[in-house]
Amino acid sequence: MTPASFEHPAVRPFLIRGDGCEPKLRSGDFLMVAACDRYDGEGMYILDHGHGAEGSPYVVQKMCGGGDLLVHYINPKYSRHVLGPDEFAATVRGKVVAEVHLKCSLSDLLGSSMRANVCTGGAR
Repeated sequence: MTPASFEHPAVRPFLIRGDGCEPKLRSGDFLMVAACDRYDGEGMYILDHGHGAEGSPYVVQKMCGGGDLLVHYINPKYSRHVLGPDEFAATVRGKVVAEVHLKCSLSDLLGSSMRANVCTGGAR
């Protein structure tokens, strides 16, 4: 039996690519994303700045003393940005409601041999 959120039409999977979510999440893990069109409290959101078809996951926090939002990747090697509420609303594509951590790499899971669905290496 799968959790209801995986089957709900308002929630979609989002494949993480790259190292922007490390060390918490890695490339090949998934996020479950609910559609939204505005800021809905602190958390992780998918924002589309025109760099990819689906957007990218960012941590979003409200800044003190106004409506501006601090936006950044989990990985501290990337810079932080400040967005106003209107700019955020124009780029937001969804809010993350769940994280799905794979116990092996996606390439191991989808490997050509499909070794009886057994993952080898990359275990957590």
